[in-house]
Amino acid sequence: QPEMPFLGDPPATREQRLGAVGYLTGAMRLTVAADEGPCHGAETIFNGKELSELGFANPRPTPLSDGQKKLGLVNAVRCSATFKEVAGYKRKKGKDQNQGLDRPIQVDFAQVGEGGPWVLARLQAHTILGAAVIELARVKAHGKLPEGIVQAAR
Repeated sequence: QPEMPFLGDPPATREQRLGAVGYLTGAMRLTVAADEGPCHGAETIFNGKELSELGFANPRPTPLSDGQKKLGLVNAVRCSATFKEVAGYKRKKGKDQNQGLDRPIQVDFAQVGEGGPWVLARLQAHTILGAAVIELARVKAHGKLPEGIVQAAR
């Protein structure tokens, strides 16, 4: 008889799995956020084993760097994001919980042109390995939203 895979302590319940989205769906939802930006609410993410919550709060305008302006970014907004392990992970204590992210992540979003999709322009986090910074270096946008499709609020 094959051994059952470890599904975490505790494993995600059926209800939790059905109420979550995958990472790609969660990321796509951010791109079509309403005009005030994607820095509101929380998204429950399930990757097939682990259930996580990614929460956004404290949105505020932030200036664009010269490089971001050259990419055609506008309407930058900064918010605090938190990552929380909910289910499906090995039980951890202290600083090992929540992937070692013991303080909020600073996230900057901006639109690709007025009314365009939101993109992650910059992310800064304090990880167990030290500071991590991710900055958008290139944007390639084509086409328009199909007729009848409007930006959605999360």
